[in-house]
Order: sequence, then structure tokens, then C-alpha cells
Amino acid sequence: MLDSASHLMNPVRLFAAALIISTGPALHGASTYVSTVAFGGGATSGNPAVNLSLSDGPIDLYIYFVPEPGDEPFISISLDIDLSTAGVADLIGFSVVNPNIVIPAAGDFVTGARWNGTGGSLDSRERITGLSGVSVVEEGLDIANDGSGVTLDQGYDPSASAFYFGSVTLNPVGLGNTELRFSVGSIGIARSGDRPQPVGPTASIQFGDPEPTSVSGDSFGSTGSIADAVIRVIPEPSTGVLLGAALLPVLLRRRRRG
Repeated sequence: MLDSASHLMNPVRLFAAALIISTGPALHGASTYVSTVAFGGGATSGNPAVNLSLSDGPIDLYIYFVPEPGDEPFISISLDIDLSTAGVADLIGFSVVNPNIVIPAAGDFVTGARWNGTGGSLDSRERITGLSGVSVVEEGLDIANDGSGVTLDQGYDPSASAFYFGSVTLNPVGLGNTELRFSVGSIGIARSGDRPQPVGPTASIQFGDPEPTSVSGDSFGSTGSIADAVIRVIPEPSTGVLLGAALLPVLLRRRRRG
């Protein structure tokens, strides 16, 4: 079951004091990206352009996370999400999933959960902060739980080769374009055994794909160099255009008969 929560829980703050802003160079590592494709639908990494009209109503964008091979379990993932332009699409909701870790060979016997706490804060129509999952005694987000071994994180999506992290909901409100960007949240992105810079090691994160830069998991507020998604709210076809398109085949048939 993919349980989710939308309010920040106290355990996530346990890691905030252990992380400081990085001054060292970042290397490509794990990645997180947004997709228009829901869990199980075969999402692919990218920086999607999402075209909407005002009549479409709220839509969900789905967030996936891909550890780098050899990464230790991620014990905290914290994202801030910003829209660049007001009055185009409003952020109106979010979720972070907290799936069970199971042993499929034993009839999906539950060995634990991914996170101890999940949550975030909808600060404005253009900003979500602290979209987070944190593990204190639970499994965390572990690449070893991809089902290739004994255990399976039920939030691992084999059709995407990625772990489903959560979602955000947007509502189109005006014509125009707005960019969606991830940045490192105030709790940081950390693996088991990570230490603040300059001691290290520190997780390296890439937002979106393609993305020519990466940031350290303790570089709070840091973001990539390009937008992780672009939302375009476009005019709807007028009634006259739609009526003309519907009548065109009829007129062509009459012309041929004549």
C-alpha cells in the first residue's frame, strides 16, 4: 500500500541540525525528476512541457527518485518546489508516499516501511517547502529494495526503473508559461553514513534530465541550471473554430458530389 501524508511530522527535524551548506564541488549522482505519468505507467526521466487549458482543471505531476548504483540507503529526502510565474498555475496540493517494504517470496511479508515521517508545507500558490520523507529506524529509500533481491519497496516502479516519491497538484488559472524547479529542502538529502561538508561523504543530486549540473544534498536551497518542468496554459479553441472543423468533412463531400 502507498500510504501518504501531507503534513510535516516532527521526526523530519532530527536531521536538520546535522547538515550544513556545502562549499565543495558537486558530482553527478542520484536524480529526481517530475513526470506526467503515474505509478506503473512507465514514466521516463526528463523535463516535461505540460500543455493545459483553463478547462482542464487540476492535474497531478508525479515525482520519482533514482539512487546511484552503490548508494547507501537514503534516510532523508527533502525538496522545495517553486513556480517561476504567478497567475498561470497554482500549486494546490501534494503528497509523499510511504510504502511498505516486503518479502515477495513470503507472500509480501511486511518487514518495515520506507519512512518514519513524511510531509511538507504549501506556503503559497507558487511554493511548496519541505516535501520530505525521513527514516530514523525504518528502511529509508534503498536501491537494494528494488525487487532484484529478497526485499521489495512497494513504491519501486519497475516500469520506470525508479522509486515513486510523491506528487504535486496544480490548477491552471491564467494563460502563459511558468517553470517548475526543485531545490534542496531545509532537511537536506542524505544517505546513511553521510556527514556534512567538508568532511563528507555527502549525497550528490541531479534535478531533472538532461541536467548538466548537480548539487550536494546539504546545499540547502540549491537548484539545477534548467527548469524541471514547464507548464503552459494555452487558449482553448473557439466555438467557431471547433464548428468549422466539424463541418469541413461534410463540405468536402458535397463539393466532390458536385
